[in-house]
Amino acid sequence: MFFEGSEKKFELSVVAGTDSLRNIPKSIYDQCVNKSEAKILSIVSSDHCDAYLLSESSLFVWDDRITMITCGNTKLCHAALFIIDHLGEEKVESFFYERKNEYYPRKQSSDFFDDVKCLNKIIKGTAYRLGQPNQHHLYLFHSDKKYRQPSSDRTIEILMYGLSSEASETFSKPNNNSQSIRKFLNLSSVFPGFKLDDFVFSPVGYSCNAVKGREYYTIHVSPQEEGPYVSFETNVKNMTVQKIVESVIGMFKPSCFDVIQFDSDDIEEVQFEGPRKINGIKDKIGGYNVLFKSYYNYSEGYKKADKLKI
Repeated sequence: MFFEGSEKKFELSVVAGTDSLRNIPKSIYDQCVNKSEAKILSIVSSDHCDAYLLSESSLFVWDDRITMITCGNTKLCHAALFIIDHLGEEKVESFFYERKNEYYPRKQSSDFFDDVKCLNKIIKGTAYRLGQPNQHHLYLFHSDKKYRQPSSDRTIEILMYGLSSEASETFSKPNNNSQSIRKFLNLSSVFPGFKLDDFVFSPVGYSCNAVKGREYYTIHVSPQEEGPYVSFETNVKNMTVQKIVESVIGMFKPSCFDVIQFDSDDIEEVQFEGPRKINGIKDKIGGYNVLFKSYYNYSEGYKKADKLKI
């Protein structure tokens, strides 16, 4: 059975002096998630962040920032509008909305342009497309308010298509469990000291949230044969971008993948001997240095690339 793993994402920051977003009752976040037609499964917290594992991806809440990611046929812009209306638009200092190209966009209830029309009702902003329309690309919308991003603020997204045979078999086993998946990914060795919260879906699928202080990472795996997809996202700062990307790519050995970076400082671009860049762009957007690059990976998975609808 096909499931659209490609995700939609929004991130908003509130103006200084706003009451902590972590003080908002869980019932409000339940309503927010329900607006996207997803639901909250569980929560794990650090001293600085609450991570909600969803039926379709994740929601992260800090004192001053919210990041929400959903996959499948969710309506994320409805969730964004709900939480902005709850906070009051004047309290929103910065707002970003992302939408990755999908395997089957016509099966979605809306497209990026529909979402922007919806968001523009209360958030005035600018829309971009990063990448070529006939290749992997990312749609991005951000509010036009002037925003001074925090120093050393960095987010890395790694979006993977086509898993190695070993990864496909691991994530497609009947009666799978989180312990065997954690062992396969070796998460505690690569990212030590994080609190983990994960869920194995039936018949297939895996999601994981992890938090440590203000840092987080999240993994979502849709391993089905038609349209296999994995996403990884983090703001970890004590590792180089090169090390993070190499570690994650080594877990799944995808046939092709995208790397997206948002950085308040200069972009640290990754270099590979094997994977071949097919698409890339760098720009200054919403106060951040932004990089989008797509790669084919010369690995076992690469042999399957001609069969993938990307």
